[in-house]
Amino acid sequence: MRYVINKDSQELIKQTKRLSLPFWQQVTHYFIVPFLLISPACFLLYGVKAHFEGREVDNYWAGVPFLILAIIFYLIQKRRLQFREIRIAYTEEDFQQALEKTVEDLQWQVVQNTSKVMRAHRPSNWTGSWGEMITIIKDKNLLLLNSIADPTRQGSVVTYGWNRKNINTFLLHMATTLKERQQQEGH
Repeated sequence: MRYVINKDSQELIKQTKRLSLPFWQQVTHYFIVPFLLISPACFLLYGVKAHFEGREVDNYWAGVPFLILAIIFYLIQKRRLQFREIRIAYTEEDFQQALEKTVEDLQWQVVQNTSKVMRAHRPSNWTGSWGEMITIIKDKNLLLLNSIADPTRQGSVVTYGWNRKNINTFLLHMATTLKERQQQEGH
């Protein structure tokens, strides 16, 4: 289910500079972590069982690499929820023009577009990405931007560069729009 960002969530995002997700979207976003913990849990249970049966266990540490990977992926997924902060003087008209160009270029499907927040989803395509969820929080001379693998779809830890492309394409269109406006005002 796709959800919109309410006023309370907007304030929380502005304070923490982190994307907040509903419970099931968090489950999807962090899915790789519990998946990687299955192996260490199995080795631990096997070791505990062997200990109580009086047997010696040689491979106690075999699950450690998976535990390390789980920790690494947890930190990566947590970092992906951080917003990129851009201080820029823009008007709502500038924002809408840049958004329109980006929607055209990347086929974003805008689900929320208010004076304070924009939320869009980019559908999956032949690149292997399941799609992304793009969130932009607007404040006076400040944009908070985030793009993550779409948590409303199948869980994914890779977007094949689309998160960066979503943000950079929007910022490029914003810069072009601002430059065009300045040129018009200068003439």
